[in-house]
Amino acid sequence: MPETRKRSLIKALTYRICVTVVAFLIAYWATDSVEKSLEVIVLYLMGSMIIYYVHERIWNRINWGRR
Repeated sequence: MPETRKRSLIKALTYRICVTVVAFLIAYWATDSVEKSLEVIVLYLMGSMIIYYVHERIWNRINWGRR
């Protein structure tokens, strides 16, 4: 059964929240600056969400590996 766009979006958001927290902690560890870490994370979050959503929608059209 194909996923709805809404389901793909919710999956992308929840996944991105988890990964963003980890990425923020790594950026903070590397920079020792909350401000610089937030700058990195904002750019990373925007780009990654767009790429993930598009990736999910493309794979939703591919029947390979489905039963």
